[in-house]
Amino acid sequence: MKRSHHLGAGVIFACSLLLSACGGSANEEPEAVPVEPQQPAAATVQEEVVESDPGVAALDAAMDDRGVVAIAIEGALSGDNASVEWEGDTMTITLDGDVENEVKPFQHCRVVGHFLEEGDTLILTYPNGSIDCADIPELEGELIW
Repeated sequence: MKRSHHLGAGVIFACSLLLSACGGSANEEPEAVPVEPQQPAAATVQEEVVESDPGVAALDAAMDDRGVVAIAIEGALSGDNASVEWEGDTMTITLDGDVENEVKPFQHCRVVGHFLEEGDTLILTYPNGSIDCADIPELEGELIW
């Protein structure tokens, strides 16, 4: 009982020290700090290089919504050596595998289809042929785009 009593007193003492160190009088007003108007920042060398780099424009174009989707899909399907290209509203995914496989094209179309917008077309291209995801009978009525 004595130990917990001493511990409680120690905690109260430590808290009072912290409070007294942080505070001042409640009636004291803080000192006014003069604020200088901010000047517009001058262009830095890095900004100038970025604006003149032709690769930056290509990167900006690729990073629109479709570019981000393409990068994400390529990463997700990297095990199948996937590459994604957009041509108009058609996304073509070129990847390793077999167009005759009954499972892989179905899975790829079903998953990737969730990232497409209404009116988009999804084509999977394998070394032995291509398939339009809209032509997979098992997906009929399930495709959200």
